[in-house]
Amino acid sequence: MNVNRKKPEAFTKESLKRYVNLPDGLESTLFEAASHALEAEGSFSRANIAIGAGEILDMDTSRAEAIGASIELFHLASLILDDLPCMDDASMRRSKECAHSVYGEGAAILAALGFINRAYSLLWDLFSEVGKEQQLEAADLVNDCLGFSGILDGQSRDIHFEDSAGLGAEVRQIASQKTGSLIRLCLLLPAILSSASRYDKMHLTRLAQYWGIAYQVADDLKDIYLGDAASGKTTRRDALLGRPNMALAIGEQAAARMLKDVIVDAERCLCQLPDPEWGGTSALDLFQEQLTSKAQPLIVAHCAA
Repeated sequence: MNVNRKKPEAFTKESLKRYVNLPDGLESTLFEAASHALEAEGSFSRANIAIGAGEILDMDTSRAEAIGASIELFHLASLILDDLPCMDDASMRRSKECAHSVYGEGAAILAALGFINRAYSLLWDLFSEVGKEQQLEAADLVNDCLGFSGILDGQSRDIHFEDSAGLGAEVRQIASQKTGSLIRLCLLLPAILSSASRYDKMHLTRLAQYWGIAYQVADDLKDIYLGDAASGKTTRRDALLGRPNMALAIGEQAAARMLKDVIVDAERCLCQLPDPEWGGTSALDLFQEQLTSKAQPLIVAHCAA
């Protein structure tokens, strides 16, 4: 059992920087590109989800935070690569200029690779602390979420979306692979490494599916209606580039209804999970509240009462 019953601190930009020590003597452009990416503000919701999963599963806070840091590094690398001219061709991310816009594509790609390598090293340290069966299950999950069947296939479907039928089912699959995969990793890696029950894993898997869809549909609606300053990134790119967007695929009202439904489904899943040992509201409950708050104005604006 975890003897520390204090509520874990929220994961922040400073938390992430503690896990990445850029070496002395690093080539200056690469150093600046990596530092630029690490200085960007963000919600760090994925790390806080991992910490929240650790809370309810009685996992040591430092281990849950390390899982969260590794996933934030994978996510940060994916954002850098997503923004490249050959991908989404974006100029802003997290209210800052994209790394490739300032330091060039080469430095941006190398910084992304550095973050990926660091993320894997954090995971391998965690995997070494558990038994062989857990190691294999965790490795399979990482490969499924980050490999060819997960985020990579999702990104490829994203950039070749114009070649598809453009249906809502295709958009949902892409959202599941790109957004849902990392959320699934956040929830299930702590479950595997803490020997959670099959029951808890089942509900965490469903929660990841609902949150992944909700998160992406909310972003899709924001892409249409918010400007760059309000969104913190380059907006209105989906229609321009022919990229997947649920509101464009099935209509604004239908997308808003879907968002409302998956928010409710996620709440039901949360009710099936244990409370944190220290008592009080878990980071998972807080994320649900934040997601609901983010979604509610979009639902009210576009979904009939």
